Amino acid sequence: MPKAAIASLLLVVALLGAWLWWNEPDADNAPPPVVPTASTTSPVVAAEPTAASSQAPSERLVVEAGTGDPAADAAVVPVRVLIAATSQPLPDAEVFWHDASFDESQLTDTERALQKVEPELLLRRRGRVLRADGDGRAELRLGTPATVIARQGELYAVAAWRGPSSLVTAGPFAGELVLALVPDRVLTVRTVAPDGQPLAGITVELQWTVRDARGGLDRNRRNLGPTGADGLTRLAHAQELFGGRHLVVAAQVRAWLTGGTGEPVEFDPKALPTAPVDVVVPPFGSLLVSLLTSDGAPWRTPQRGGPEVILSWDSWEAGMLQSAHDSSYCDGNGEARFPHVLVGSRLELLVTAGWAVFRAIEAPQRHGDHVHVPLRLPDDCSFLAGRIVAEDGSAVVAVRLVLEVVGGTGRVTLELLCDDSGRFLVPVPDWIGRKPRITFHAHPSPAAGRREAAVMLRADLLPGRNELGTVVLTPPPILVAGRVVIVSGDAAPRPAVGLEIDRRMPGEPPSWQAADDLRVVLDAELRFEVRGHARDERFRLRVVGAVAPVPPIEFAPGTDDLRIELVAGG
Repeated sequence: MPKAAIASLLLVVALLGAWLWWNEPDADNAPPPVVPTASTTSPVVAAEPTAASSQAPSERLVVEAGTGDPAADAAVVPVRVLIAATSQPLPDAEVFWHDASFDESQLTDTERALQKVEPELLLRRRGRVLRADGDGRAELRLGTPATVIARQGELYAVAAWRGPSSLVTAGPFAGELVLALVPDRVLTVRTVAPDGQPLAGITVELQWTVRDARGGLDRNRRNLGPTGADGLTRLAHAQELFGGRHLVVAAQVRAWLTGGTGEPVEFDPKALPTAPVDVVVPPFGSLLVSLLTSDGAPWRTPQRGGPEVILSWDSWEAGMLQSAHDSSYCDGNGEARFPHVLVGSRLELLVTAGWAVFRAIEAPQRHGDHVHVPLRLPDDCSFLAGRIVAEDGSAVVAVRLVLEVVGGTGRVTLELLCDDSGRFLVPVPDWIGRKPRITFHAHPSPAAGRREAAVMLRADLLPGRNELGTVVLTPPPILVAGRVVIVSGDAAPRPAVGLEIDRRMPGEPPSWQAADDLRVVLDAELRFEVRGHARDERFRLRVVGAVAPVPPIEFAPGTDDLRIELVAGG
């Protein structure tokens, strides 16, 4: 397959993955029984109640609703900490947790790095830690899904919470989320120069081979690092990778550079070395790619997520020719840096930013060489420029911004980061046509809802700078709004109830599809408001959490007083 085709495919897959990540629906939970009844003030026609489930929910698993945050389906989960070797409870162990209510958007670069290598240290900073009692018990209020970590001294365990199905079903710890602690193992690697001096900032590639149940071999790889000032990088909790059910038959580490790798160093994955594994780094230089506008000036842009500079190369792995790549995003001056490029490697450069530039370049030829590659953008490249503000006129700089341009022979979706005044500058491909449809979407948080703006060009899209002026982001129109009312005859905790939206497109077969891009968030009073555009679709709401089948509730777009009355119990 031609290199350009491969690069285009990589770009499409990356954009699709980002879209799926943003629109990924929440995992289902199993709420307590709720039986619907008819309401005299509601257009809802409720189903007749049927017999309640024969399996009552755990008394210790209290599910709540109406939080109005991403962890709206949070539950109080009983946790038990054990010693794996003896199955005995372990008192006073530290228990950490991470779920959808943990706001990662405000993490610093240091905290993001910490999250990758030792997440419990970050969770301790954020106060998400408590100690188990004398019987190894703890209770956590968790959204779904969640990760729970327990440790005491050199013992460690991690467990995933996916709802009540994650609880032990039999034995002395039935109804609890069990964490069985085992000795924690760490793999330490040190990158050194040929003279033995430690080298910082180097990525280490870890490879391990697993034998499957049928006797086949599966090779895996993972990058560690970059190494610190002492040349060290560590793989924490290595037993999660090499121990337990995994039959690892071989493992090795080697320096990973742009353009190739160093000589591998093998080690025993079942008996990890206690001293650092020294990896010699081959000779390398550095490379700088500078993007220039068609008139030769530096291209300065606050855009995030592009332009991306990708360097690719071929290498022989296990007797097969394989392609590898490294990438770097340009800074505000249009510069992308590659600090560790293998001497003498053969590189091909690809720049993606709604358009693509592809060419072969020369790597450094001696250790310590620096190569500068100025890259002038195509003369026919078109840019969109403007300023984005909120309804009150303030600049929009701290939210996720997505630009969608549709026209010509397709569409392009790019993520933006405006400067402090809200200004942006972004290129668009030539195949988008002269009169594209331009839409901006802002995503402050799932609970706060989206903001958007549609923009029409004042003239045809031309090469060079196309000024859009000031773009004001406003909420989409109300699709449906209302309130859920739960009638309960006792003082028991209010059971959980959720709403989901389906849509039916005109001209399709007579079936409904989940509208994953439309999320219903219930506030503390079980009120909800969903905003979005309705063209020719039909919409309906589904009640989640009822024992009896609940008829879907079809509504007219723009309904703002829908009342859904339910009765707890069954």
